[in-house]
Amino acid sequence: VYKRQVSTQSTGKQLEQKLEELNEQLRKQKQETEKTQKNQRKKEKELKMLLKEAQEGETTKTQREDVIGKLSVELNRLSEELKSKTTELTDMQEQYSINSKNMESRISTLTRELENTVADLR
Repeated sequence: VYKRQVSTQSTGKQLEQKLEELNEQLRKQKQETEKTQKNQRKKEKELKMLLKEAQEGETTKTQREDVIGKLSVELNRLSEELKSKTTELTDMQEQYSINSKNMESRISTLTRELENTVADLR
């Protein structure tokens, strides 16, 4: 009976020691897992930040392209308007020139008529 008791105590101590070793291994594994998870979360955060920056960069690039596109359209519109106004101005200058020549001709004609009338009155 004593031998069984001693044997059981010895086996119990061995089991307790094994249990402590297993608990220690479990604790170490748990620490490693937590450390790994912490590193993964940190990397996840970094990747999310990089993704966000990349998306913002794309947004900024897209916004720049949109602004450039709008400015280009506006520039083309203004260029066409300028061409139109220039053509209009050129046409007005030509019309002024024609009207001016017609007025000079009419003044010349009226002056001759007036001179003839004055000559007739003498």
